[in-house]
Amino acid sequence: AAHLAVMAPGTHIGAAHPVTLGGGEGKESKTMTDKILNDTVSYIKTIAKNQGIKVVNMKKEDLIRIIQKAEGNSDCFGTAKVNECLQTRCLWRDDCLTSACCG
Repeated sequence: AAHLAVMAPGTHIGAAHPVTLGGGEGKESKTMTDKILNDTVSYIKTIAKNQGIKVVNMKKEDLIRIIQKAEGNSDCFGTAKVNECLQTRCLWRDDCLTSACCG
């Protein structure tokens, strides 16, 4: 036992459910899907807090658009056409293009 617990930046304590990396066939269990979603939302909220944005109950897309504006980009998340995005320095560019491609 220790008197102090230390974690690396960007990590968080969660339920001890094994996470499969790279070995799946694209068919995640409900538990795994929930873990991925929770981790994504946590990551987005951390970015927002680090930029001084008050995180309140709002949709993921709305929070990302606020972060985009704070970064000096257009607040266009989720509006990209397939393979078309002019925001080359946007943190969310790949996610936006993927959602436009794969719905």
